[in-house]
Amino acid sequence: FALRRLGSFWFDFNSTQPVPELLSKTELSNFLEEKVRLGYSIFPVRGNYPPADIETRPRDLQAAVDACRAHYCALGHIQCEITPSAAGFAQSAAGYAQSPAGYAQSDAEYVQSAAVFAQCDDDLTAPLLAYGDCPPAITSDVKPALFSFDSRVLSTILFIAGTTIGGGTLSLPAAASAPGFVPAAGALMTCSLVLFLESCLMVEVTVRMKAEGSAREGEPVSFQQMAERTLGKIGGTVIGLVYQSYSYAAILAYCAGIGDVVSLLVKGALTIAQGQVVAVFGIWVVILLMGKKGISNVNEKLNYVFLTLMALIIFVGLGQANLTELLGTSHWMKTPNAAGILLFNLVFHDVLPLVCHSLDYDVRKINTACFFGALIPLCACLMYMAAALGDASGSTFVDPIMHIMQSGTAQGKVVQVWALLAIGTSFIGCGMAQAEYEASLMRQFMEPRWHNFTSDLGKKFKSMWERYLLDQFAYASVLLPPLIVSLTLLAFGHSSLSYKAADLAGAYGVSILYGIMPPVMTFILRGQQAIKAPSAPVPTTPGGPLLLLGLFLFGLTVTIREDARLLGYC
Repeated sequence: FALRRLGSFWFDFNSTQPVPELLSKTELSNFLEEKVRLGYSIFPVRGNYPPADIETRPRDLQAAVDACRAHYCALGHIQCEITPSAAGFAQSAAGYAQSPAGYAQSDAEYVQSAAVFAQCDDDLTAPLLAYGDCPPAITSDVKPALFSFDSRVLSTILFIAGTTIGGGTLSLPAAASAPGFVPAAGALMTCSLVLFLESCLMVEVTVRMKAEGSAREGEPVSFQQMAERTLGKIGGTVIGLVYQSYSYAAILAYCAGIGDVVSLLVKGALTIAQGQVVAVFGIWVVILLMGKKGISNVNEKLNYVFLTLMALIIFVGLGQANLTELLGTSHWMKTPNAAGILLFNLVFHDVLPLVCHSLDYDVRKINTACFFGALIPLCACLMYMAAALGDASGSTFVDPIMHIMQSGTAQGKVVQVWALLAIGTSFIGCGMAQAEYEASLMRQFMEPRWHNFTSDLGKKFKSMWERYLLDQFAYASVLLPPLIVSLTLLAFGHSSLSYKAADLAGAYGVSILYGIMPPVMTFILRGQQAIKAPSAPVPTTPGGPLLLLGLFLFGLTVTIREDARLLGYC
């Protein structure tokens, strides 16, 4: 379709619309930026063309402008006052558009078949030229490009990397010990590549939903919205329950792990169970005193300290690593047992809705941020595994991080603080995000019931609920169940609960939500939009059906193998 200036007015000549759309210069600029984000190429058409017939008749041109405006006013697309004269011209707007539309078609012949083209006047040449000069051969194909970069992408890369590296890192040495460093490193890189490709599919689904108008305006597209759009209401509900289970498994892993570290920090003055209780209620009290914004700011600063200490530990550990010890063990057949932990340490897809929203649903920029945002944790995990496994000694594996923390040395204290920050920051971030979700469910549940609270006491309770009680009930629903489960299992002698919970979260939660579901949702949406295409084309992730099948089978295999392992078959 073509954008064209007639006189001093710009029009969008889209043949699927009954009447051309009038665009102000601000609307034109926004329109072009939006099309670039969706993958279009914009080709300026310059030259001294003869005026269209309607441009020689200013009154008729103004009447056409008024008619187009009146048409969109009547549809409610724009807010304006329709004058009688403009309303009278509404019926003939399409007739006035025939001449300029025909002229726009003749312009198209000059540039063969452009996806979008526009005739520029002087004051609009600069923003159009910012997208590049016209190439010698112009094509209408929208070609997908995976990567793009601008100033906002860097902060998004750091955001993804910071949220990916966390408490799960402590479980990596134990997971990699059985296969050895080389097989574990190969599996880690494979998982990272798979998760990046899965993120590309999730971005494609998100942008497709935006293009077709099925996403809520001004809000990030949540994973449950994607599931409901492709699988229906029941499918969305099921996926929501899977997500709930995954989140609670992760919180259980952090809750169980933080007790060990607290007990070590106070030199055994508290048992592991007591350490868990103190940590959970301590975090709850801090959130209560500082508020959501305050604790988020503190958590962000603590995350910087955690990453700095991690870099120091890796640097020292690599300097002391025994290369023979590091490369001496290679049991490739044991590698699949580590899949759950590896996936749990590399997943970042929870933040993809925010990433897409912050980068204005620009596919190339989002994929760039995801690629480099995933690459940083991958490198950090590889170096951390090398530092940890290179320090292991003896035929029986002893977790070197736990060994250092139990040593009582200054180095051990540093590692204890690092471990506490690793688990604590992840615990706070994951817990607060889940609490927000639980609070939204509670609001939905209470909203239709407030009309029954008509008495003064009922109104006071509603006010207290909205101001104080809602958040506390949400935190209670997130913090107390994992704590109770952890303490119960600990009382029955179940050890390594943190590792087992993280493994289950990765092998089931990550593999189902971010391994199986993205190719399924992409396949369904592509099929539906092949029949009824959205108003604007969406760049498609390269690879076609084979990529979708491969990623689906990867996620399915991880889940089935975890079932077999739990049943004792492997």
